[in-house]
Amino acid sequence: MSPITLEAAAAKLQGRALFTYAAPVFGRSQELFKHMTLGSIVQNSTFPDVLSLKKHKAWYYNQPGAVGVVNQDFELLQVEPLESRIEGLVGEYRNQTEENLSPSAALADLLRELQALIRETESLVNQPRAAFLTEEWRRLTVLNETTDAPAALFSFLGVEAFCLYFNLMWLTIA
Repeated sequence: MSPITLEAAAAKLQGRALFTYAAPVFGRSQELFKHMTLGSIVQNSTFPDVLSLKKHKAWYYNQPGAVGVVNQDFELLQVEPLESRIEGLVGEYRNQTEENLSPSAALADLLRELQALIRETESLVNQPRAAFLTEEWRRLTVLNETTDAPAALFSFLGVEAFCLYFNLMWLTIA
């Protein structure tokens, strides 16, 4: 996914989703294998926020968390650890939506926002992957109209298609 596309998605879904770059902070393979075995890769990796790196070309780090130096200006950036950002997002979003939307309706709403992102972001409209994704969404709509499967399934598949076409990893937290 291009940085512009990722930034547009992060801005549109701010408050509903976290968009981060992920990079392990290991200097040697042995350290990586140790953290794989112990299940501690996330705690020992860095997850800078996409919007905080906007218009920058590099992120320098040497410790876990979201602490590093943003290139070009070599400005120190320190944000909360990933786990804290996730907890805050879940708590904030849950308070805003659970009383108004069912999980199925929230998923359908997310898909509508992603579809609007593709249609309304000028840098995305003319990208081949946006065109192919839109065709995939059309096929899903036809399938939804011709089967008795739950609508939530098609919302899920639509969001998953967005992630696949733009090389994103989508992790849900409930």
